Amino acid sequence: MNSQVYFENIRERIIETLDKCEFDLQIAVAWFTDTKLLSKVEDLSRKGVKVKIIIYDDHINQKKLFEKLYYNGAEVFLSKKLMHNKFCVIDGKTVINGSYNWTYSATSNEENVNVVTDNKEFAEKFVLQFFKLKRNCKIINDFFDYSINSLRLLEKEFETYYQRKSKPEFPYFLSLKNINFSEVNESCRQSFKKGYYFIRGEKEEENFYWVMYFLNSDYPAKKLFRLMERETIEPQIYQYIEGFEDKDGVIEFSRDRHFTDDLDHKEVIYINRKGEIDEKIKYFNKFKNGFYLIIQNEESILTDFYENEIVLNVRVLDAHDDFGIIAAKKNTKYGKFEKIGLLDIKGNELIEFKFDNYEIEYP
Repeated sequence: MNSQVYFENIRERIIETLDKCEFDLQIAVAWFTDTKLLSKVEDLSRKGVKVKIIIYDDHINQKKLFEKLYYNGAEVFLSKKLMHNKFCVIDGKTVINGSYNWTYSATSNEENVNVVTDNKEFAEKFVLQFFKLKRNCKIINDFFDYSINSLRLLEKEFETYYQRKSKPEFPYFLSLKNINFSEVNESCRQSFKKGYYFIRGEKEEENFYWVMYFLNSDYPAKKLFRLMERETIEPQIYQYIEGFEDKDGVIEFSRDRHFTDDLDHKEVIYINRKGEIDEKIKYFNKFKNGFYLIIQNEESILTDFYENEIVLNVRVLDAHDDFGIIAAKKNTKYGKFEKIGLLDIKGNELIEFKFDNYEIEYP
């Protein structure tokens, strides 16, 4: 057993002690408004520590502060009776106890805490008191728009929706020319572009359907994504795809049907106005219908070469800094001059194009 009493820098001593928590944390404090202490408890909850908190149910304890903790799985209880307990139990063996409320104002008061470590018998007395206090409390979930149970039901609803979706062979393109937004999610419209999304695997597919499901639901998607802390990654998007059949919004291709290896180990190069090589892109595979799947910065990109025109995935020639397909056709909107060529594995130039306003002139 080790016991230390602190009268200064109490917040820092509490955080240092909380840092040692591994699996269980019980906090009973009358007022808990210090966001630095809250942030530390949130970190522990995200790491898998089981967190239980009792606070006094009044206007000083702002319930909104506990939203992240609640949705991370912490149990927060509101005491209907005024209580002046100010203790926490860490892993059933360490106790922090004293006059210090977990508030900003307490940092400027004359306060104290006693930290007792490695004493299970001593800690057990505080654990029993915690559960005695909890009997007179209500859980905080009624304060928030969505309870943990309701979010779990939403997860199940999505799983049913996702399982009913057809599962094309990866990779494939998914057309979203007509994305449907519910009234509550209309504000999200500007964040999502219409076109063909390149779906490479199951994780990306599930993630993408997750977003689409809630955009068309009566649930506020942005809020739910924030509460559930679910990663939402937008796949690479193309405005159009030529040479493949669109079946119910899905463009599917397979290695067996479409790939040939006659142009393996070749490279596409970008040449700037000065004739200098800007970038080399290695081929990955060639489709039998003339499309190529290449690797650029570890990303799969679809390109197409015709006898009289070239389609490449390059930076769109305007102010935007995103990617999209551009075609070798005249377009008065753009006036940038580029040369694009094809190299063999030794770096010898096989084909050179003069690329000006989407009109190709052979040398």
